[in-house]
Amino acid sequence: MGRDPELRGGVSLDGGLDSLEQLFYTRTDVPFAPPVCRALNPLQEMMMANKGFAHVEIPTDNRADSAKFYSTVFGWEMTPLDDMDYTTFSSGNVGGGFPKVDGNVSKKDRVLIYVDSDDIDADLKKVEAAGGKTLHGKEEIPGWGWWAMFSDPTGNSLGLYQKLPK
Repeated sequence: MGRDPELRGGVSLDGGLDSLEQLFYTRTDVPFAPPVCRALNPLQEMMMANKGFAHVEIPTDNRADSAKFYSTVFGWEMTPLDDMDYTTFSSGNVGGGFPKVDGNVSKKDRVLIYVDSDDIDADLKKVEAAGGKTLHGKEEIPGWGWWAMFSDPTGNSLGLYQKLPK
């Protein structure tokens, strides 16, 4: 029985890829990133590398309890970063972490999704021009990169993440 060259979404295995495993790669530019789908042309590669989801944060009052819960329920791998009062997780598709609830950026009812950015300042200008609002300006994460937070015109809050240059 021959293989079906078409995959969900119209992606074809014909054109050099011999297996589904070749469609995935591990990102080394984003901390704790799980394997992601490999783009099949330079335009897709650029779009995925610059504007995909980078990170998810689930605020908590108790990192150890949250880590135990999500590890038990979903089998996520945990890495405590005690010096940052933070625990990261690998969920299988997008990695993330448990920040301490601070009532400002990290709120109990706000799961925060970060979008990859190659220029946070430019992206925040685009957000403002399109009717969104900057909630937290660009701030450095020493040794990792930068982050910022914005809301869309509906009021949904999202983050931006820009990695350190290589």
